[in-house]
Amino acid sequence: MIYKHSYAPSYNSDLKLFEVGQSRSTRFALAEYDDEKQVLEQLHLSVKCRDYFAEVLHGSVTKQKYLMYGFSWDGTKFQVKPEKTGIMVFISDSEQKKNFLDNFNALVEWEKFTNFGKLPELHEVDGQASSLFVKCDPKWFSNTFTISLFTLLLRCLCYPNVKSLFPTDLVKVLPYGNDKNLMDSIVKYSLAEAEMVFKDPKFLIIDNDNNGLGWGNSPGTNLIHDYGGIYSFFGAVGKNKDNWKNTATNKNIQAFLKAVA
Repeated sequence: MIYKHSYAPSYNSDLKLFEVGQSRSTRFALAEYDDEKQVLEQLHLSVKCRDYFAEVLHGSVTKQKYLMYGFSWDGTKFQVKPEKTGIMVFISDSEQKKNFLDNFNALVEWEKFTNFGKLPELHEVDGQASSLFVKCDPKWFSNTFTISLFTLLLRCLCYPNVKSLFPTDLVKVLPYGNDKNLMDSIVKYSLAEAEMVFKDPKFLIIDNDNNGLGWGNSPGTNLIHDYGGIYSFFGAVGKNKDNWKNTATNKNIQAFLKAVA
C-alpha cells in the first residue's frame, strides 16, 4: 500500500531538537494510519534520537506534557493509539535505504521466531522518496523499552548484510560506530539477558498500569529520556547494576534481575 502523508494536530514544526552525538542520519516518527482512506498522519517531528519516543509514550499514558532537549509532546491533549500507529522511517542515504529494503525480511523472520504477534509490514509514502512506513504489532508501543528495541532493530536494517537480528550476529556485521560499540557491550556484559529478550521480547511487557515497566513516576525530569531505552536496560543488568537503585526504571530492573538470577 502507498499511504498519503499528512500531519496530525500534535505535529509541531517549530521545535529545535538537541541531538548532539547522533551519528546516524536515519530519522523516525510515529504516525497514525487509516487503511480505508490510505492516509497516515505524522504525529511529531522526525527524530534521530529514539529516546524521544519515551516522552511521547509516557506523556500519552500519564496525560502529561513534556519539553525535553528541544522536543515537545503534550499528553494532556494528544495520546498515541497503539492499534492505529506505525513508524515512519526517513532514510536520506540511497544506499542505506537499499540496505533497509534488502534486510527487512530479517525483521519479519525474527518476529516469526519470537512469536511476538502481528508481523511487521513495509509500505511506501506517496511523494516522499526517502520515507517508508512500518506497520507493527501494537505491543511494540507497550512501554519505553519495547519501542526502543524495535526502533533499534529498524536502524540496524540500514547497515549492509544484516541477515539476523540477534546481538551475537549483529556485532559481526555492524561497521565501526556507536551501534557497533553498544551492541558489543551488550554481548560482553549482558549476553544471557540479551538472549532472553531477543528470543522472547514479550518478556519486556510486565504489566499495563501507569507504574509498570518503563513508565516510572518522574515526568518532570530527564529520567525517562535518559534511562528508558533498551541500551540502558541492558546496561543496568550488566556492569552498572549498582547505579540503578533510584531511577525511574527501578521496578523494571529489579523484576528483570530477579527473573534471570
